[in-house]
Amino acid sequence: MIINGGEGVADGYQNRPELTAAGFFRTPEGEYCYRSGDIGRWRVDGVLEIGGRRDTQIKHRGFRIELGEIEDALCRHPGVAGAAVLFRKDAGELVACLVIRGEEVPEPIELRSWLMQRIPSYMVPARFIRVARMPINSNGKLDRKRLDLEAEDGELLGDGSSASSGLPFGETEKMVAEVFSEIFNRPVEERNISFLVLGGHSLIIMRAINRIAQRSGVKLSIGDFFATPTIAGLASRIDAEKVRDDAGCSIPVADPEAFPFASHAEERLYMVNSMDATSAAYNMTFFFRTGAEFVPEALHQALLVLVRRHEALRTGFEACDGKIMRRIADPREITFEWREDDLSRASDPASEALLLTQAEVARPFDLSRPPLLRIRIIRIGREQTLILIMTHHIVHDGWSSRIFLRELKIAYEAALHGTTPAFPVLPISIRDYALWQRTRDWSESAKWWLNTLKGAPERIELPCDRPIPEIPANRGATIKKELPPETAKGLQAFARQSGVSMASVGLTLFATLLYRLTRQSELVIGMGVAGRDHAETEGLIGFFVNVLPIRIRLDRESEFSTLLGEVHDMLMGALAHREYPFDSLVRDLAPKRSGNRQPLVNVVFEYQRFDPVVPELLFPAAPEISDAFARSLDEVIFTPTAKHDLLLFYVEQEERTVLLVEYDTDILDAGTVERWISYFIQLAGHLCAESLKTTEPGSAEP
Repeated sequence: MIINGGEGVADGYQNRPELTAAGFFRTPEGEYCYRSGDIGRWRVDGVLEIGGRRDTQIKHRGFRIELGEIEDALCRHPGVAGAAVLFRKDAGELVACLVIRGEEVPEPIELRSWLMQRIPSYMVPARFIRVARMPINSNGKLDRKRLDLEAEDGELLGDGSSASSGLPFGETEKMVAEVFSEIFNRPVEERNISFLVLGGHSLIIMRAINRIAQRSGVKLSIGDFFATPTIAGLASRIDAEKVRDDAGCSIPVADPEAFPFASHAEERLYMVNSMDATSAAYNMTFFFRTGAEFVPEALHQALLVLVRRHEALRTGFEACDGKIMRRIADPREITFEWREDDLSRASDPASEALLLTQAEVARPFDLSRPPLLRIRIIRIGREQTLILIMTHHIVHDGWSSRIFLRELKIAYEAALHGTTPAFPVLPISIRDYALWQRTRDWSESAKWWLNTLKGAPERIELPCDRPIPEIPANRGATIKKELPPETAKGLQAFARQSGVSMASVGLTLFATLLYRLTRQSELVIGMGVAGRDHAETEGLIGFFVNVLPIRIRLDRESEFSTLLGEVHDMLMGALAHREYPFDSLVRDLAPKRSGNRQPLVNVVFEYQRFDPVVPELLFPAAPEISDAFARSLDEVIFTPTAKHDLLLFYVEQEERTVLLVEYDTDILDAGTVERWISYFIQLAGHLCAESLKTTEPGSAEP
């Protein structure tokens, strides 16, 4: 916040002691200052940059939003004379109050389309209300409290007749509206509102597809959500697909006597892990610091609940007659490794804790001995305890982590109070999924993939600092860089204008960078997908991830907009065939292998956008530790590994976009990778600058 000081500062608000107390204060040096309420920052060139009013900044759906930015975009519409946006926290929605210019009243669908070209989708108001005027307070500023009251009597703008817009029309539209309401956790009652306007993205689309398939028997494609993203448009597509798609049917509970096959994803990871069974590269670590109020017995009981509930947490794997089978421990007799170390009387508890932590993180699992779960409790002192929960990637993917942490918190709280957590019954187990997967007919997908990848290069030849070793050691490091906020917003706007996903934009930028580094005109970039293509799998802990090899052709003459369209089409095609297992594809293509290195894909791109999870909130807080100890713990716990030559995570978080680059330190230096990331950021900034030229006032609309 910008603070005003000096001789010109007033004594306070006349006859308003409460406002004076809130706005004025003295510094420790005795200087009288005023909190302006404006947000700002000093730029490196010495200019004070104003970032808007603090009282008009809100947090909505995980994003920090400046209401003035929405108001400014609305006021540029030719039919709007004035605009103010209210945030109704109880309803969790943005409401735009408008003073209309002239006789013609713009419809919400037109206003949303206008806004979608200028601001991110999560900033688009849910409702538009016509008011006669904007109420002004005695200071000549907008009186938002009065406006909120007067808006109740305003005119709610609609999109015309009920058959063309307004409330969902017909059973299919009502069903899609129900799905939207569930996914976005708010009522969605307008048939022409876009999935993308509501804040939808490629990761949420999968949940919508699952729920719609479960209720209608029709499995929409991801492309449908970009071609016809409204409730009415999607319902029309569903009604056109009157033949029931078996992909929308439920996964059956398997015969308990059936052979316990591993799933294709589990089989793939088992084979990779078996190349070096002494490696801890696929260990997953959940780390917590907690205080004196932590109850170990409650954690033990909570973990027992989760292990009995989720079959994957009590599953091991072994080879049998050339097949990978699962070994499932009896839930009634389950035990897991639990160790407690009390270092409170040690001469140097912190150093000993680091050594124990390092040993625990580096200790591999024997995949044949379930459960693949172990716990280490390290007490440094009465007020400081470290908790390490170790598991293996073969039973736990990124999606699972969110389920695990959410349910662990519920189960721990229940154990503290002597109650049983009321979890919903899981419809299937991961064993059911694995056996059902073996019955699938993927012949059409196999043809598509073989045709798409015929003659594709077997690897991307990166300009490495050292020769590639025959046998990978999985030694790696990670570099983290934040994308400038204006660039991140610009890329989102460019994706909206182009009618594509942010994943497509990020992947195209990455491909452009790789071409400039390698001059390789054909690239195959791996892209991970969650593999949760059926509603029954959404609540399961387990490993479902599949890898899609995306083939991209480009050269020095490629225009970015044209290339983006081609990449988006290729990505949509790959996602339509995303269930075809990567290990089956590798067998079909039979690429030349190099030692123990993974075939076909050596460079990977991942787009991630998840709601934040705060592990620290699971257990009672601990006192702060020194920065040096905290850094040492991070270095020990998050031991960097590299499963590929190069992996770029494009991560959209609450208020920022982060680039995480994991790389193989046997072949690449940190300086090289830092330079490549800077090139990526420069490319992104250049793209934003070029696209901005087409949307500046006075220029043609795209």
